[in-house]
Amino acid sequence: QFYPNLHQDGRIAERFLKPLGIFGARYAHMPAVGGLYVVMRLIKDDGDAVPDFESLGFLPDQVRVMKRLLRRPEGMMILSGPTGSGKSTTLR
Repeated sequence: QFYPNLHQDGRIAERFLKPLGIFGARYAHMPAVGGLYVVMRLIKDDGDAVPDFESLGFLPDQVRVMKRLLRRPEGMMILSGPTGSGKSTTLR
């Protein structure tokens, strides 16, 4: 449901995005003077292209650590950071 007087955020369903060539989309709005403040983040669908860590901007030392961790049979990697820092892109 859409409530213009409340802060709301969420994801847009894949069925709306795929025909547009978009991998993911997030929407957020909050009341503001004169209307709504709206933010929409779109993640382009690159098809089957899988970027390497270097092309995502990771430093050589970071790439070595991440590759070593990915070879382990157990464990967990956590990606964190501010909005727009590349978390979702890295996880693709």
